[in-house]
Amino acid sequence: MRILKDNLSKTMKPYVKKVDGVLCIKRGKVDDAISAITTTYGAEGCASVETNAYGREYLIVYAADKNRLRKVQEYYIGVGTTDNKSPSKKTKDTIEAVVADSKKEILTKETSVFKGENYEIIKHIGIISEAPSGWKKELNLVSWHGKEPKYDIREWSPTHEKMGKGVTFSKDELLKLNDIINVIDSSD
Repeated sequence: MRILKDNLSKTMKPYVKKVDGVLCIKRGKVDDAISAITTTYGAEGCASVETNAYGREYLIVYAADKNRLRKVQEYYIGVGTTDNKSPSKKTKDTIEAVVADSKKEILTKETSVFKGENYEIIKHIGIISEAPSGWKKELNLVSWHGKEPKYDIREWSPTHEKMGKGVTFSKDELLKLNDIINVIDSSD
């Protein structure tokens, strides 16, 4: 039996509710729904729980189609599942709260400390220049190998996972560099 949206809806009927135009499944019924899918379709389909970029979880049903998996349907897990047939104010408020929390989480990720294998960016101080490819020459306060943080000038990829060659300075060295730059400025 091939997995199609119409026969999948029969299998998922006990687990799914449509709320505000979105197919939702209660968090406690996810395992039962996955079992129902694997029992009904066997090797022809599978299901997985995935998280999107905003931290929302979805149960996604895939069908085996020749040599690849084809997404058939996705069900939103969690918030939005109510017993009411019409959307309630509580549901809307809860969804708005989840969206607000997701936005806050994204913003804090952008401003939080970034850790790599052998470095930790403590503070982003400033961008010196930016290439069209997204790489930026930055001045940051960086702790290398867990040691005392130093001021660091180097090029970073947009995700801060890759870096170019750079130079590190202690606070005293950076102040001396600043004095040298001021001398150069005053002589022009």
